[in-house]
Amino acid sequence: KQTNSTSCDGCTPGRYGPDSDNCNDCPEGFYANGAGFTSCFECLKGEYADEASATECKLCPRGRHSDVMKAVSNATCTSCPAGMFSDVDGAKDSYACKDCRSGRWGNEPAAPSETSWHMCDAGRYSEETARTDGSTCVPCAAGRSSAKVGSSTSEDCEACNAGLYQTENASTFCLSCLPGMFTN
Repeated sequence: KQTNSTSCDGCTPGRYGPDSDNCNDCPEGFYANGAGFTSCFECLKGEYADEASATECKLCPRGRHSDVMKAVSNATCTSCPAGMFSDVDGAKDSYACKDCRSGRWGNEPAAPSETSWHMCDAGRYSEETARTDGSTCVPCAAGRSSAKVGSSTSEDCEACNAGLYQTENASTFCLSCLPGMFTN
């Protein structure tokens, strides 16, 4: 049969069906990103569609991940634990959560980047990773100092040079000996 049609009709994006007269909304957790689909696509791990008729799935935000297929809510996006972060949108599992580097610590879950971490203060260091509080930042010993923030090794605590001293732990500088006094 001839119809003199100038285009083919189908279901609009976010909908599916055998023809434009029999379209249904894609349910939550599914999407159709174009016209004319006879079925909807599942949202993958790290994604969700919280509304019917979705034309695309939303991504779990940075600092979160989800291993759930066909998710219907961002509640399936699980936070990375404190001391870890994820800088990836749409992370599919907890392996996307990376440890806080040594010299730093993070006490909030769902950190979206390593810039959200705290750094050990000058005069302190931490060689441990994935720490959740600053108590893991060890003070430089007396006779040593470090002006570096975020130190990750005791080697950053430098010994006071000849003629200088420090009696306190966690110092950021060494003191000069009084005239006529010296250190060796």
